[in-house]
Amino acid sequence: MKKKLTGVLLAVMMLSMSVFTGCSLVTRNWEKYYNAIVSTIKYEDNVFNITKRELINGYNSFGYNYEQYYGKSRKEAIMLTLDQLETRKLTIFEAEKLFKNQNNGEILTKKEKDYLWHETNDALEDNFMTYVDKVTGTSTSKDEEKSDEIKFNGYSKKATLNLIDSQGDNAKYEIKKTETIDDLLADFDYVESQAKDISVKEDKDKIYYNLVDLVQSMQGSSVYSKAYNDYKKALEKSEEGLKFKENTTKDLFAREIDRIYKIIYENFIVEKYLDNFKGKDGLADVSVNQILNRYSAKVMNSYTQYVLEGDESYEENVLSDLGKVYYFKNSDQDTKFYTVSHILFQFSEESKAKYTQAKTDLENKKITQEQYDLIVEDLTVEPTVRAKGDDGVYNEIDKKDYQSYETNINDLYNHIKVVIDQAGDPIAKAEAFNEFIYTYNDDPGIRNAEYNYVMGVNKSQVEGASESDIIELEDGRKYKKYSKMVDEFTLAGTELYNDGYGQIGDLSGLVMSEHGFHVLMYTGECKNYFDSIVEGLNGGQEVLLGTGAIETLYNARLNVCVNKTIFDVIYEELAQDNFASFESANTSLLREKATISRYDGNYKDLFKA
Repeated sequence: MKKKLTGVLLAVMMLSMSVFTGCSLVTRNWEKYYNAIVSTIKYEDNVFNITKRELINGYNSFGYNYEQYYGKSRKEAIMLTLDQLETRKLTIFEAEKLFKNQNNGEILTKKEKDYLWHETNDALEDNFMTYVDKVTGTSTSKDEEKSDEIKFNGYSKKATLNLIDSQGDNAKYEIKKTETIDDLLADFDYVESQAKDISVKEDKDKIYYNLVDLVQSMQGSSVYSKAYNDYKKALEKSEEGLKFKENTTKDLFAREIDRIYKIIYENFIVEKYLDNFKGKDGLADVSVNQILNRYSAKVMNSYTQYVLEGDESYEENVLSDLGKVYYFKNSDQDTKFYTVSHILFQFSEESKAKYTQAKTDLENKKITQEQYDLIVEDLTVEPTVRAKGDDGVYNEIDKKDYQSYETNINDLYNHIKVVIDQAGDPIAKAEAFNEFIYTYNDDPGIRNAEYNYVMGVNKSQVEGASESDIIELEDGRKYKKYSKMVDEFTLAGTELYNDGYGQIGDLSGLVMSEHGFHVLMYTGECKNYFDSIVEGLNGGQEVLLGTGAIETLYNARLNVCVNKTIFDVIYEELAQDNFASFESANTSLLREKATISRYDGNYKDLFKA
C-alpha cells in the first residue's frame, strides 16, 4: 500500500518540554498546565478550543521551522504556530461539513475508514520500528523500496491544449484541465468484506494486537522486546503528570493509536478538502498568454543573468540543474549542451575491481596497452532482466526465464539496436529505449528522470584548459568537456553529439567504464525556441509571443523519453500560484467569519528560548 500522507510527525512527542519550561523546584500540576486553553474559536454555532498541549505539539511538529530556518524569534514562531492551528480547526470543520453533505451525513466513506485504519496500523508499526532501529543502529523501514522492484511513473498531464480557431501566430486555443482531483486512495487495495473502522472497538484493538503479534513473532529476539519496552517507556514519559482512569499497557498504546489516528485523519480531511476545490472549474484556470508570458520572463531572466550580467556559473548551473536555465548561449564560442540517456549493465564487485586495477596499472605504465586490452576483453556482465507486472512494477525474473538474447551482453545490445532502428521517428525511438531502461538498466539515477544526463563541449576553450578537462575524439577533434560523468561515458556522449549533427535516437556501441557496460542514446541538444524574445530585449522592447507559439512549448519535451514538456512545467507553476491565491483568500474568509479569543497568560511562558 502506498503511503500518501507524507511529512507527518508520527514519532512520540515528549510532553515534559524542558525546552520551554526551564528548571523549577516547584512541582507543577501538569494536567492543568497542558490542558490550559490558549485560544477559543467561535464559528457559526460552534466553539473550538486549542490547548497548550496542542500548541506545544504543533510547535514541535512544524512551528520550530519558523525559528530554525526563517529567522523568526521564539515568540513569532509560537504565534505563527497558533495561527496555523486556528486555521486548521476552521478548515477541518468546513471540510467535515462539506463531506457530510456529500455522503449523506457521513464524513468518511467505508473505504476511507478502512484506508485510515490501515494507515494508522502501519504508522504504529513504523513508530515501533524506529525503536528497533535505535537498538540495532540500522534502518529497517518497510517503506524502503525493494531493490528488485522498479516502477515507471511516467507523467500524467494536468492539462491539454486544444486548437479552436486556426489563425497562424494568432491562433486561438483552449487549455482543458484533465482530472485534477487526486485520488488519495488510488493505490489502496480495498476489500469491502474485510473493511475496518477505528471507531469500532474490536478494530481498534486489532491495531494493538497486530503490534503485539509482531513482537511475539520475533520470540527470543531481545531486540524486539527491548524496542517494545522502550516504546512503552516513552509513552509513559509523555504522559507524566497526567491522569487517566485506565493505565494498562494496552490502554497506553490505545491512547497512542488515538494520537496517531488524529494526525492522519486531519491531514487526510484537509488534503481531500483542498483537492475538492482544485477540481472546481475556473479555480486554477491558466490562460495561453499567461504561459507564454511566464516563459518569456524566464528566458529573459536567464539571458540577463548569464549574458548581460556575465554570470560565470553558467556551465555549472546547466550541468547541476537544467530546470533553472531557460536561455542557452549560442555563439560559436559558447559551450554547447546536450542530453543523453543510457542503460547500465553493472559490473560485479569482482569485475569492477579488475577493471579499476587494470586502468590504474596502464596509467602507471605497469602494463602495456596490449595487456590492458586483454584484461578488459575478458570482462563481462550478467544482464539483469525485469518483467512488467499488472501493477506496473518491474520485477527481476529468474535467469531460466530469460530470452536467448538476454543471456549475453553482446546479443542483448544487438537486440536493443534492432528495436531502436525499427522504431521510426525520434520520439518512438526514445520511448522504446525508455522501456529498455526499466527492463535492463542498473542505474537508478536515470529512471523516472525529468531530465536526462547533461553534458557540454566547447572548442574555443581548449587552449589553456588543463589536460584533465580536455576530451579528444578518434579523429583528433578536441574540446573542453563539461560533464559529471566518467570519461568513457563523456567520450561516447561527445561522439553522439557530433558537433550538433547527432539525431535523437542515435545509439553508441557498448561502452565500458568502471561501472560496467553502457549503451547511450542521444536525446537532443539544449536549444532556444524563440530568438525573438532576446532580440526584443536587446532592442529595448518586450516581445510578446503570438499564441501559435504555445504549440511549440506544448511539444517541447524536457526529456524525450518522458512525456512532460515546458508547457506542463509552466502550467503547473501557474495553477499552483492560482490555487495558493484561492487558499489564502479562503483562509482569510474563514478567519473573518470566526471570533477568535486568545489567552496569552496561558502560553507566554513558551516565548522563552
